[in-house]
Amino acid sequence: MAAIINQAPRECRAARIKAGGRKEFIYPDDFPHLREHGGDFYAWQENGIWYIETTLTGKALREKMDGMLPHSHKPFDFQRRT
Repeated sequence: MAAIINQAPRECRAARIKAGGRKEFIYPDDFPHLREHGGDFYAWQENGIWYIETTLTGKALREKMDGMLPHSHKPFDFQRRT
């Protein structure tokens, strides 16, 4: 399954860097869905693609994402795309 992780936070961060601001992610400013819904993970699906906003990383992120899937689906592909 395809997933786009932290698209809005990356866009917020890029705009801030372009304006000469801090380079690291700023929570909750860069995470509009987490700010609205709370927690450390928020996911929604549009046109068959999962969009995820999260502050989780590594094993915690993989477990959270794999737990979203019905048993009939293969796990998310965690290849990094730039």
